[in-house]
Amino acid sequence: MVAILSSSIRQFDDRRRPLASGRTRTDETTLMPDPTRWNAAAHPWPLPSRITHWGSALVVAGALLLAFTQDLPDSSATSRELLAWHQRLGLFAALLLCLRLAFRRSGAVRSGPIDRSTPLGRALQTGAALSHALLYVLLAAIPALGWAMTSARGRDVALLPGTPALPHLVATDPDLADTLQTWHERAAWLLMALVALHVAAALWHHSVQRDEVLTRMWPALARRSPRQKEKR
Repeated sequence: MVAILSSSIRQFDDRRRPLASGRTRTDETTLMPDPTRWNAAAHPWPLPSRITHWGSALVVAGALLLAFTQDLPDSSATSRELLAWHQRLGLFAALLLCLRLAFRRSGAVRSGPIDRSTPLGRALQTGAALSHALLYVLLAAIPALGWAMTSARGRDVALLPGTPALPHLVATDPDLADTLQTWHERAAWLLMALVALHVAAALWHHSVQRDEVLTRMWPALARRSPRQKEKR
């Protein structure tokens, strides 16, 4: 019994011996995590938010790809089918946007902490809010313009093959159709620029700021992030 107690005391003294960094081994082994530090693994975006976010990304990417390739086939029937799927994906993007906004309005989404104490922090917060607002406006406006443009050309739009056609938004008017097409295309280019900025900002947060902006939307990435490795 005495030998066991002596061994335990020696082990405790070894843990208490100061390290080169100035901390004791007890400090290092019993250090509790900072409860105020944001943890992406513990606070990811809710699953519905992540599904609608990445779903919207895939749908928009598909719609843009079809917009650039619909005129490539030699067959006019194939081109019309690609255009129809471009229109359907645009409508799906609008539906996903409605789901995202409804979920955000429900209060179930909690944003991560933003440092508002510095001019850079306030600028980042303002820029993020404005870019997201513009992104939502474009995701709603582009499908609506495309739907109105198709109506102005006297053509039908259906959400899925074999389903009833949606009502026409405007009467047949070729001149109006050309104008709406111009707005539709310009808004699409603006959306692509905004998406590129959105991706660049996410990568900047992840690689330069090393915060949890990207890993909250992609929790699996948190296990490989440099900051997560530093915390270990």
